[in-house]
This record gives sequence, C-alpha cells and structure tokens, in this order.
Amino acid sequence: MADHIPATLHFENVSYAVNKRAILTGVSGSVAPGQLMAILGASGAGKSTFLDILARKDKRGRVDGKLYINGREIDDTSLYKRVVGFVDQEDTLMPTLTVYETVLYSAILRLPRDMSIDAKRFRTLETMNELGILGIKDSRIGESGKRSISGGEKRRVSIACELVTSPSVLFLDEPTSGEKSFRA
Repeated sequence: MADHIPATLHFENVSYAVNKRAILTGVSGSVAPGQLMAILGASGAGKSTFLDILARKDKRGRVDGKLYINGREIDDTSLYKRVVGFVDQEDTLMPTLTVYETVLYSAILRLPRDMSIDAKRFRTLETMNELGILGIKDSRIGESGKRSISGGEKRRVSIACELVTSPSVLFLDEPTSGEKSFRA
C-alpha cells in the first residue's frame, strides 16, 4: 500500500441540530497520521451522528463547523470522499459472493481505471492478509442465521472493502461489533 497519502484531519466547532434542538455543539479536535481517535459515550449520545458528520454523510438537520485535511478546508464533498473511507455499523455484503470476490469487486470498482487488474488482485490479497481473513477467502459471506462466516469476519470483510482503496482517513462505526473480545 505504498500509494497511501498520510493526512491530518482537523475539525472545528462542529455542531448539529434537528428542528432547532442541539444534538452536538462546538466539537473540535485533530487526528494526525498514524493516530487513532475513539469516540466514546453512552448509548444515544450522538457518537454515530458525529462520525456521520465527519464522514460527510447526508444528515437531515443543520450541520455547522469546518473540516480540514492537511490544513486545507475541504468544501468539495466529492474530493473529500476520495480521501476518506467509511465503514457503517451495519455490514451490507452480498451473501452469495465469497470473501475474495467481495473485496476484489470493491477494488475493481473503486481503484483507478488505469491500475491493472493484477495490481488490484494483489492489493485485494494484501488487504485481506492484513486483516486476517485470507484463510476464509473462498468462503461465502452467507446470510444471518444461516451457516456462514462469523459476525467478526463479516466486519473485517467490510473494513477490507474500504482499506483496499488506501484511504488517508478511515472512519469505523462500531469496528469491534461481532468480534470476540480477544480479537477486538
């Protein structure tokens, strides 16, 4: 993943209100390359909402504040979304595909067109190896309630689908959901 570009994320006075009711007010902070930031709080405290705002997901309320990548304010959402990756708390994977097919399709659809298919296959296998899911690459994702890969493995497949693109910033909403405590 040599083409990864390090980025510092800075957010300033982030606020969010729905129907004039404040959900978040004046949240500021920074995350430098290589750092991990955890958002902690009680259930219903607005953690996922805050993460959605940082990832520039559409919200129905009013969002205020500024976001900076490497010191530059980002107004263009499409440019911003090329720099960040986002893994939602719900895993939305095709149950009929194998783990390898799922991550490879993400690579094929999202990596540059001028990148060779062999390079995309290599990136897929490299990412799966990093996340410890190479051993289940030929297993079908499967459906909930039926015999398939575990919830933690599904979570890592979802993360692999984002990591394969080498985002500069990666947002993970509840990244340890479905993982056994040792692996989490």
